[in-house]
Amino acid sequence: MSERENTTLFTIDKARRMLDKLNSFTYSAYTDLLLYLQSKWQIVKFSEFGKQNFNKAYVLLRHDVDSSPWSALKMAEIEWEMGVKSTYFFLFSAPLYNLHESYVASILKNIILLNHEIGLHYDVGIYRSYGENILQTLNKEVQMLKQIAGTEINVISAHNPSINPLLGSSKYIEAYNAVPFDVDISDSCHRWRPTIKQLFTDNPLNIHLLIHPAQWSEEYIDRWAALDLVFNSTLNRIKAKKEKWITIWREHDRHEEGIH
Repeated sequence: MSERENTTLFTIDKARRMLDKLNSFTYSAYTDLLLYLQSKWQIVKFSEFGKQNFNKAYVLLRHDVDSSPWSALKMAEIEWEMGVKSTYFFLFSAPLYNLHESYVASILKNIILLNHEIGLHYDVGIYRSYGENILQTLNKEVQMLKQIAGTEINVISAHNPSINPLLGSSKYIEAYNAVPFDVDISDSCHRWRPTIKQLFTDNPLNIHLLIHPAQWSEEYIDRWAALDLVFNSTLNRIKAKKEKWITIWREHDRHEEGIH
């Protein structure tokens, strides 16, 4: 067997092992993925595209924060340590976090400090339920997010684009329409769609890669356990809030007893 054939087999074998690891959705696997991307493509933020010349193929790395800002911060820290910049999209109608809470706002600001950018994850289905002009609602949310994050918001991404239309607006960069790409890959619902294998077999020039931070963890867990982890974490925070309310009520009770 020739040296070239040996190298090819090694490369295929290495790619196969990486594919298996990526299906574990661990932070270690994500680190390996970033290293691989850095070796072949330039990883860029959406707002950077068009403002500079790219000397090689690029990856537009994006995160939709549907459920866990805390997981988003963890992923932002991993990327920062590796010199990677990406875009994090936050959702006002998210059922498991509230962008108006101070500790969530602090997470956004910390992500910005790690050299990433913040964008709006908008939900047209929710906008329709308000009964108001959809683009005006979009503009309102952009302005609110700007105040919360303390930075300009130039990039937006649609929530559930398979069932909701994209909003075209010359004021913002829409993630799905921003720039041309050869491959669109997502880890939606803890599954690679259509397949992460394309990165290793198709040799695409330009890539749009969507990663949901809440679906990744320190150790391997299956997709249902990953879902439990997100909801249990939220329940624990709700229980902590309940304890604070109990403390406040008891203080009121003691105060009233002292008066009487």
